[in-house]
Order: sequence, then C-alpha cells, then structure tokens
Amino acid sequence: MNTKGLAIYRAMALSLATILLLSFWPIVLEWRYFRPDWLALWLVFWSLYYPQYIGVWIALGIGLLWDLSTGSLLGSYGISCAVVVYLSRRLGRNYMMFNGVEKTVLVMFLLLIAIVLRLAIWLLFGELSVAQSFNYLITVATSFLAWPLLLDALVRWQNSYLR
Repeated sequence: MNTKGLAIYRAMALSLATILLLSFWPIVLEWRYFRPDWLALWLVFWSLYYPQYIGVWIALGIGLLWDLSTGSLLGSYGISCAVVVYLSRRLGRNYMMFNGVEKTVLVMFLLLIAIVLRLAIWLLFGELSVAQSFNYLITVATSFLAWPLLLDALVRWQNSYLR
C-alpha cells in the first residue's frame, strides 16, 4: 500500500476517534436529540470524498461496533451505515462535479435515509414508539446544520494533512 493510502486510513481512524468523542460526550438527557448523527456524517464524507477507501463491508462492521457500543438493537446502525455507503457510492459518483445545491440535496438525502432506516428498524422491533420517533426530526435538523462544519473541518484537515 502506498503512503497516501496509509495517510488516508490514518486520517479516517483519527476522525472516527473524534466523532466517537463527540457522540459519547455526556450531555443532559433532554438534549440528546440535539446531538447530530456524527457517524452518518462521517460515513457520508469519507464515502463521497474517498469512495475507494471505505466500502459497504467496512461500513457494516463500523455500524455493528457502533451498535455494540451504544447498546442499540444489533444491526440497526450496521444496516443503515451499509445502505448509506452503498447509496453514496452509487449516487455520488460525480459528486465533485455537482454544484452546491446538488451536493447539499444529496447529503441531506443520505442523512435522512440513515436516520429513517434506523428508526424504521427500531419501530419494527418495538425499540421505539411512534411518538418518540418524531423527536429524531431534531436529530435530522442538527445533522443538516452540522454538515457544513464537519465538511469544512475535514476538508481543511485533508488539505493540510493528506497532501
């Protein structure tokens, strides 16, 4: 493997550690729905900008580890992560040629798919009630708002660290 590939994997691991800190940082229970879906944001970024380094199986493995670490229904994050990476690789083939509006719509669609798919699995298995699922609309909104910040941070890091 070349040195650029190793640098990208190192950057992926460090950014994954950062989103782990952001995701598991203790907050007040009432504010938990205001926390963005950092894992979906991370997967969308790396699968759109470096699709050759993250695949569906890696996303499934990371999602299953996320299920185990959060104590959620086993496979819910795994399936949603795998679907998000698959869709982002299929729909985002020409991502760099999209204009700003098209990029935003694609990212919003992918984040919405990730959360809706996870909610559907939780509702199907009785892990969540319908009334509770509406609270996750706040998570969708904060994820949309966090995307430009995460994108700017990771692109700056990419420009200084990987080049």
